[in-house]
Amino acid sequence: MTGRHNLMNALAASAVATALKVKPELIANALRSAKPPRMRGEVIDFAAGFTVVDDSYNSNPRSLLSMVHTLAEASENVKRRVVIAGEMLELDCMSARCTGKRAAKSPGWASMFCGVVRGLAAEMVTAASEEGMKTTRFFESSETAATAALDEVSAGDLILVKGSRSVETDKIVAALKGEVPACGR
Repeated sequence: MTGRHNLMNALAASAVATALKVKPELIANALRSAKPPRMRGEVIDFAAGFTVVDDSYNSNPRSLLSMVHTLAEASENVKRRVVIAGEMLELDCMSARCTGKRAAKSPGWASMFCGVVRGLAAEMVTAASEEGMKTTRFFESSETAATAALDEVSAGDLILVKGSRSVETDKIVAALKGEVPACGR
């Protein structure tokens, strides 16, 4: 499962199972075979040599920053890290700006390309740019972000796609899958 934050989930599940007297080997087997649900940190390798982490089911500032840290830590065969984040509809203007600033200060973020999709996500771009992040773009819709992704993706890219459901960032992943064959994982 993608992301260090899932370690906390695994520990919580293990603690509950232990409290319910489940045998440790059963807990270990269950954790070993755990897979993320669709659009919740699902890792998709593409034949063209890039990888997408599809976390397009939902988003909030904490989960976005956690996944950004995960991308920053990835090093194996990664040439470029790309974050395409959708508007978080629960946020107001100040919260979106704060998220953009915090993201720009996150370890490893400076080396990433960032695209944000729709509405108040523009405030994230503005705030991140004010903090010195150079490679940011705003897209009016997931469709325009998908077009840009198809034009710009290359071998060695590690791409996080994250956003609230109503922003439909899953369309970006679908566009990539529609144009480029995926490999089995």
